[in-house]
Amino acid sequence: MDGAQTHGTIPWQTRHQRRSLLFKYTSRSTTRSGIAETLAPPEIYCDRDVVDGMSEAERAVMWGPYSNYHEELPYLDVSADGQVKAVTCTDPSDIWSDRRG
Repeated sequence: MDGAQTHGTIPWQTRHQRRSLLFKYTSRSTTRSGIAETLAPPEIYCDRDVVDGMSEAERAVMWGPYSNYHEELPYLDVSADGQVKAVTCTDPSDIWSDRRG
């Protein structure tokens, strides 16, 4: 399963910004199989015309299911003022550390 569920969503009509949370799940064996590495990049998984013009942070969430065992996937970081940016992990052995970017 990899996709956003929008069942029952109605058009957004308020003045404040709408926020969404995207959960992606796929089994470990699927993301580690050989073809996943080839198909996961956003240009392939979502098509190049879909991701052209996106920021690095936007492209980061468009990757297909993939285990990132070559550490090429960006991570998202949110600053205190709410700005989101894509960062790369500088310590691949500990992706949960503060040694990112």
